[in-house]
Amino acid sequence: MFDEKDLNLVFVCLCRSIGWETRLIAVLNPIPLSLSKTKQEQSFYFCSEIYDTQKRQWLIVDCMNDFIGNKYREELLSFKISYVLGFEQDGTVKDLTQRYTSYWNTVSRKRRLPDKPGGLEWWNVCLWLYSKSQRTVKDDLDDVSLLESVKQEKMPTRLDDFINHPIYALERHLKKNQIIDPKTVIGVYKSQNVYSRANVQDLFTMQQWRRMGKTVVGQPMKQVVIKNQPEDLYAASQTQEMERPPLMNGKIPKSLYGNVELFHPNMLPLECVHVQEPHAHTVAKTLGLDFGRAVVDFSYGKRVHPIYDGIVLKAVDRQLLMEALESYLGSLQEQEQSKREKRVLDRWRLLTARLLLKERLEREYA
Repeated sequence: MFDEKDLNLVFVCLCRSIGWETRLIAVLNPIPLSLSKTKQEQSFYFCSEIYDTQKRQWLIVDCMNDFIGNKYREELLSFKISYVLGFEQDGTVKDLTQRYTSYWNTVSRKRRLPDKPGGLEWWNVCLWLYSKSQRTVKDDLDDVSLLESVKQEKMPTRLDDFINHPIYALERHLKKNQIIDPKTVIGVYKSQNVYSRANVQDLFTMQQWRRMGKTVVGQPMKQVVIKNQPEDLYAASQTQEMERPPLMNGKIPKSLYGNVELFHPNMLPLECVHVQEPHAHTVAKTLGLDFGRAVVDFSYGKRVHPIYDGIVLKAVDRQLLMEALESYLGSLQEQEQSKREKRVLDRWRLLTARLLLKERLEREYA
């Protein structure tokens, strides 16, 4: 028996038969992963999209609801939208949910798979398997249209929806290392000023900026208490690129432990190179070269331990080190080969001895 929902399917077939580029749109609302006391029912609906060659955009066509436009009206459906998939004639699939919902960040995104292993990552892999291998300008314009749909999203109507919202922000939800600058008001929610999330700036301490290869200039933007200690915080506009440190009396500047902090390339001393070859530390120490172990990070557990990645060496000593390192690695391979041969011979010797013992026992006691 003919179902009313099949009308849009028939319309897609007719459009494709006359050569129109048409997508079959599946609007889906699967049962959410989160448990809820209210009864949840999965729902689906079909409509279509036709490519307008003159305006170079996709038009939504819903025959059942007599709707044609660029942005779908959710009130035409009897359920909330979680996923909207577009099936093209060549078998490719694209996620078009952002075009069909006015509350992508506050409602639809939260009803989908979470951003965890096995969730959003799995979903993106599935879409990639059915994506186009060769993209065109039309595909790029379609992606821009989806992003514009999100930018035109309405302001949230609940206080909790402002938390981590990518477009709108309230000052009460800022972290202690964040500020709003400039404070341009774009709306009001229950007597509270609403600002653009793009104007929310993250602040960092002088040491944190140093790890990012920056130096701080000017007065701190904000002062907070971290671990019972007052800390000055600075914005990105108060930083500049760090200048690489020079050699000190012809020697590499090192810490008391003989290390060189190398959290960023700007921290590499002048006239020096970062050698990340294995065993470079051992060879450089044997040659008596001036070097320092490169500390690229710290591991924080019960104790703080440095994470090493190669050594920092004078550029003039690099050639000598690499030649010695090549010889050292060759000797290690020879040692490993000799150990491997010794293990093989020992196993053959053991096997031979056991076979001789077995033969003697069978001969004397058989």
